[in-house]
Amino acid sequence: MSKEEKMSRLVPCMLELIKSFQLEDKPVNLEGIAKKLNISLNETREILVFALKENLLEKQNKGFKLTEKGEEHLRKHRETYIHDRLVHNQTFFGRITKFFERRKIRNWRLHWRKHHGLNGNSINTFYSNIQSLKGRVEETLPLTQLREGQNAQVAYMLGGRGMIRRLAEMGITPGTEIKLLRKGVLRGPVQIFVRGSCLALGYGVASRIFVKPVKAYDDE
Repeated sequence: MSKEEKMSRLVPCMLELIKSFQLEDKPVNLEGIAKKLNISLNETREILVFALKENLLEKQNKGFKLTEKGEEHLRKHRETYIHDRLVHNQTFFGRITKFFERRKIRNWRLHWRKHHGLNGNSINTFYSNIQSLKGRVEETLPLTQLREGQNAQVAYMLGGRGMIRRLAEMGITPGTEIKLLRKGVLRGPVQIFVRGSCLALGYGVASRIFVKPVKAYDDE
């Protein structure tokens, strides 16, 4: 792997982790970042220097903070990952359409609205949720991919205003902890436990709720 390819792959990952420290009001821990990314401390410092030179990060009292350019870089990384690896990879047809879509997407807001059912308000909420996500977007997955009995926290959702409102009325909002109780066969209803109640969700709705397994929040 060339140096350019390494930077392209690891810089967004580092930005995600530094953003998490920033949200938690903690000083940047280079040793922790190196461990999370499975790279050496020297490589971590090299990537940090590169991000500073590219104006993706700036120094502050507690270490480093994402610049406006860094925030945009982070959003694009997370948005592309969610679209390509999570939304489209859930079905065979989705994987086929992704191949054609990725070559022509110029306006992401328009794309989310026309092809994935989001409207202006829900798009803004989606962007807000992925910008405030702690940790790495690679740690998130659709609710339907949880194991039975597994706990997770809701990270973000993809749906129109009506779907988001209905889920909120059921107590399913970002940050809420849920437990997957049972998955129906052949893409049947998904049963979950949330806020002291057992609920059943259609597979389609459940597949548009993205969660982060609770284990992913444990300090390593």
